[in-house]
Amino acid sequence: MISFKAEFWRQFYLYKRYLFNYISEFFLLILMFMAIFWGGSL
Repeated sequence: MISFKAEFWRQFYLYKRYLFNYISEFFLLILMFMAIFWGGSL
């Protein structure tokens, strides 16, 4: 449980430090999903 807690805080600090990077990765993930989903239905 201690390692899970430490990993959670590590990810939290990385998220705060590199916020723009995480937001852009999430946005690109959504765009790729939309391209696959809508491209496959055409």
